[in-house]
Amino acid sequence: MTVPFVVIKDDPQAVPAPSIFAGASIRGIQFKRTNTNELMSRTFAPIKWVVPGYISEGFVVLAGRQKLGKTWLAIDMALAVATATTAIGSIMCQRGDVLYIDMENGPRRIQSRIATLFPDERNRPDLSRLEWVTEAHNSTPASWMNWNAGGSQCWSRVWW
Repeated sequence: MTVPFVVIKDDPQAVPAPSIFAGASIRGIQFKRTNTNELMSRTFAPIKWVVPGYISEGFVVLAGRQKLGKTWLAIDMALAVATATTAIGSIMCQRGDVLYIDMENGPRRIQSRIATLFPDERNRPDLSRLEWVTEAHNSTPASWMNWNAGGSQCWSRVWW
């Protein structure tokens, strides 16, 4: 079943049939529907910021064309959170755990970049709260996520 992202009815009086999206799924993922009125009546907890004003907690994808400095920016922010220091030169971060998923650069390049930022090992801060994933072993069906067919490009520079 193909599921559109937006459905607009021509007749403003038309009531959408509840069965239009009932049981909608893509590649075995079931989607939970929420009525807009129910959504608007909910009260949410305040946003918890990892990098105040820029990155909230949760799953974040940093995307853009190549050679813009995405990796350096993400490493800067990840280090700031892992070490409770400043990100982007002036934004103080609280200490937290960081899982940096980088399916593009690999351990050698990551090590090189960290060494560039902290060339003196004696003055390198404790980086134990920053962990890396640079490879994945696919245990899901090939139709869902094929790392060897370019799937890794979708997941490079993901910070969680």
